[in-house]
Amino acid sequence: MSKLNAKSVSLRREGNEFFNQKCYYNAMLKYNESLCLAELDSETLGLAYANRSDIYFEMKLYNHCLKNINLAKQNKYPELNAVVLNEREEKCLNALKQDKRENDCTDAQQLFKLSYAQNKNITFVIDCLEMKNDSTYGRHIVTNKSLKVGDVVAIEEPFCKIVRDEYVQQICSWCFKSNMMDLIPCRSCTKAMFCSADCETKACQTFHKYECPVMEITSKLSKNLQMALRTLYVVLAIFDDSIHDLQKYILNHPEICTIFDVKGLDERSKFLAINSLIANDKIDIRKEVLEEISQWSSKLKEIWSTHGDFIAQFLHRQIQVATVNYHEIYSWPLKKGGFFDKDIDKLPDAFAYQRVTVSAGNGSYPFCSLLNHSCAPNVGKIFVNDKIVLIVQRPIEKGAQLFDNYGYHFTNMSKDCRQKELLKQYKFLCNCDACKHNWPILTNLKIANKLNLNKAKKVCRELKMLEVNRKKAMSKYKELCDIVNKNHKNFPSVEMCSIMESMAAYLEMSLKPSLQFV
Repeated sequence: MSKLNAKSVSLRREGNEFFNQKCYYNAMLKYNESLCLAELDSETLGLAYANRSDIYFEMKLYNHCLKNINLAKQNKYPELNAVVLNEREEKCLNALKQDKRENDCTDAQQLFKLSYAQNKNITFVIDCLEMKNDSTYGRHIVTNKSLKVGDVVAIEEPFCKIVRDEYVQQICSWCFKSNMMDLIPCRSCTKAMFCSADCETKACQTFHKYECPVMEITSKLSKNLQMALRTLYVVLAIFDDSIHDLQKYILNHPEICTIFDVKGLDERSKFLAINSLIANDKIDIRKEVLEEISQWSSKLKEIWSTHGDFIAQFLHRQIQVATVNYHEIYSWPLKKGGFFDKDIDKLPDAFAYQRVTVSAGNGSYPFCSLLNHSCAPNVGKIFVNDKIVLIVQRPIEKGAQLFDNYGYHFTNMSKDCRQKELLKQYKFLCNCDACKHNWPILTNLKIANKLNLNKAKKVCRELKMLEVNRKKAMSKYKELCDIVNKNHKNFPSVEMCSIMESMAAYLEMSLKPSLQFV
């Protein structure tokens, strides 16, 4: 869909209706959609920014309000209405003088740092992690020193990522920051927004110059095919848009490698590590389908005419890699809502934490993709914007393997169901401890320590009552880490698994935005 003022005006009016009902989240979505559809250098653009500033003013986000007032003035906001913006601007400045604190989200990145010295070559991973390879586990990660619960062992940025279509008006397409939905639209397409001009420039220098003209079409493709195309665009930018140089590089590096094998962490080496990940070779897509897609973009069409076979092979490989390796990127919803979806009174002896963050996108991570699955993992992931923070959940002995969970956990799914789904999606029959010993789900586990069970129940009640506070949530999280460290030999038991679930809940709460939209 091209820019269209008539549609933009209609969306803005819908936003006004939500605003009058004080439904600020829905109003903001409509205003951002309106911005995406507004034609450049139009009064419509200025009006949408002005409406957005009104929301920020009501929420006492005065710096955001001032920014949008300026954007409105820069984009042909009607002179006849200027008095309204000027009065709002003056009120913002006076409010900031009286209270310089901005009730806004701070950067959560500062909450997490590596717990030990970094690897000299892979600087986002601690130095005690090593890659091993054997006939049973294939490539996998082990530690050469003991690790305790709460240790941060990796903070990895994605090589490539993509925002889901339903979140393009809420998250920056370049850095994945929400910026309280204070985003600027792409100047050409209607399917990308950015938190700053800098992010827009970086995106347009890489993938977006290929995608921009056809975003309306490609956004309807499967997520794996979207990621394959995005990877091609990102890699082309790394090779200065030379499809010839990219093909030559791949031909000259036929060896299988991982992030541990490459020298340095330049983007070309990261791509080799991504391209060498285990792939699902059962996935197939016809060249004719890829050729049709290539015709949508003039830039892609041009290089397909000379390198069609290579591009088809490249995309085919990336789709196979995506199926078993790419990670969903989770983010806190910006709309205010309840933390629990279950009645805690119906779970007197156990607490099953229900994830409330949402899958806002997908990303490729060459290190985290080396972790094998366990239905009883000893590490867990949280996301800070688009970065994976990998944290120890249970003590890991020296020489032991680090296990992630691919979405099938023994506490909430029977062995038969887990094995069926893992075999279907990932093509392996799980033989982790939970599967070997057929551990029951959480509510059917035995009690090992009644004192800790009482602690687990208390934590559940506190979770329900706790007002969101990053410092308090992180403090409670560390307390629970200590309990698990001291009592891990009782795992799996109803109280230890319940405490671990609560531990994950507090960790996630530490990342919840300090302010959400109603």
